[in-house]
Amino acid sequence: MPVWIEPSPSSRAACRTCGEAIELGVARVAIQDRNAYGSDLVYHHLACAEHANPDLVLRALADVRPGAAVDRDAVGRRVAIAVGQRGGAVRARMAEAEAAGARPAAEPTADRLVDQLADDPGDRGALAVLADHLQQAGDPRGELIALQLAGDLSPRALALQAELALPATATAGAPIATWGVGYYRGLDLGARSALAPIWTHPSLRLLRELVLRFAEPLAAPSIDYLIASLPRTLRQLSMVDPDPADLAPRLAAALPRLDSLSISRRLDLRALAHPRLRRLELWAGSEPLEVAVAQLQPDALPALDALVLGGAGDRRFDASCTVLQQAGWLSRLRALQLHYGNVSAAAIAALAAGLGDRCLDVVDVSNAHVTAGGVDKLARLCRELVLPDGSRRPGAATWIEHAQHPEWGRGRITARRDGKLEIAFEHAGTKVFAATARALVTKP
Repeated sequence: MPVWIEPSPSSRAACRTCGEAIELGVARVAIQDRNAYGSDLVYHHLACAEHANPDLVLRALADVRPGAAVDRDAVGRRVAIAVGQRGGAVRARMAEAEAAGARPAAEPTADRLVDQLADDPGDRGALAVLADHLQQAGDPRGELIALQLAGDLSPRALALQAELALPATATAGAPIATWGVGYYRGLDLGARSALAPIWTHPSLRLLRELVLRFAEPLAAPSIDYLIASLPRTLRQLSMVDPDPADLAPRLAAALPRLDSLSISRRLDLRALAHPRLRRLELWAGSEPLEVAVAQLQPDALPALDALVLGGAGDRRFDASCTVLQQAGWLSRLRALQLHYGNVSAAAIAALAAGLGDRCLDVVDVSNAHVTAGGVDKLARLCRELVLPDGSRRPGAATWIEHAQHPEWGRGRITARRDGKLEIAFEHAGTKVFAATARALVTKP
């Protein structure tokens, strides 16, 4: 997640922490944030970020852009103290947990610290505590974490990372891996490698992203092994040609923190249920895509609000969009992507009927065929439309109400920039919000 400090080029962007506009020329912390809808730029007042997320500011100080009025030394001292205090708080929570368990107080163990990181693997305060503990115990991972927290890419850091990686002989072929801080962040494996005894390897304890590629059907014992072994820290799971076709729902049910699921070609979703899943990608194979879409049950996926549908060749999305309309999905989805197919007038009509008087935040047809007339109609159904040429077009919904402040009256969108909306309300003046703010209700 890239982060830096820059001068604000305008007064349009809002601080994600306090919600107020960041004035022209004021130093702000910029973050390229990946979310369920893709990626976005998020901004914070420097002072707000120091208070709410000092470890983030510590990273941002390594990239201060020209024109930003920042006293690096003073800010660095303040956030270093704050990060240290967060580390102390981590130790305090561990001591409280030990006391609650009626066990004698002792130094936090590495296992419990890693378990605490499972919910937030990017918690730099907790990572710093873990690094201290591991270094005191003589574990080289502690040094690696400390070096990576500091952004160190020296030969020493790279050598430690290689030393702590999965052995080359552990999998059938070299896996495609990405590192986080001290641990693997993502892994791309063939099914044969995934069935190897790798999942107890220490570097996989905070794994967040996994791609599994299947070349042959899995027997029942192999499925049971995967269900029992995959790290419960996983947030994103992608499966290519899962065989049997109902394997994806079975694995998803075993991953309590799963946020995003992508399934390609073999789609049997009748048993798909998950309380936290927010993003689902379905890529068609030999079976019609609408068959898989019809298997989705809104009650079984209460958090799902971003859907990606990938067709094949000249297929149309008419039937899939009709299923979304009839099943009530369009009353809750916030983002919809339609790729590799034709978005016809019938598909757009189904979307319009299902949406009623609400709009989607984003419709992405960047890899689909849409007529010029279809583009105009789609734009009326969303706040932002991503077109086949990669450009972004503002949608036609221009009236906004704030669900928590009806007394503000109706607002008109006066500007869109960097994922933000500038809205002039009848009784509250102009305010700036993130384009995906859930409290904003669009009125066409």
